Amino acid sequence: MEDFLAKPIDPAQFYAALSRWLRAPATQTGSDAPTTHESHWPRLTSAILATPAEDASAGQGKGLDWPTVRQVLDSLDPALAECSVLANPIIESHGPLLKLALGALGLELEQRVADFRYPEAQETMRRVRQQDLTPGLNTAT
Repeated sequence: MEDFLAKPIDPAQFYAALSRWLRAPATQTGSDAPTTHESHWPRLTSAILATPAEDASAGQGKGLDWPTVRQVLDSLDPALAECSVLANPIIESHGPLLKLALGALGLELEQRVADFRYPEAQETMRRVRQQDLTPGLNTAT
């Protein structure tokens, strides 16, 4: 895809650019065929949201800063245990790193904290710690 979008990204321009590059399948004809980029939006949004996050094994070995991942998780634990809104800025500033490192669990963690569902986020943290994502990640500090 060769296109340009200036920051900050305008959603309408973003979807217009995507719709130029993502054409409707050739099997769609007649009333089923999208006629404008606006008609692509629901399908495009669903496709983007359904796209799985990169899994943790794909992120390993690609220069991830695992000590920072561990530090972020260690700082997030007490905030979640106290159901504190202090968890939100941690996730906001480190969400992309956690999603890259933890894959679907990182996305789940980000969504639960963003929705202020701290007990559920704490359960996600338990699952993160139980998985062997990288050596030393699930060891006690």
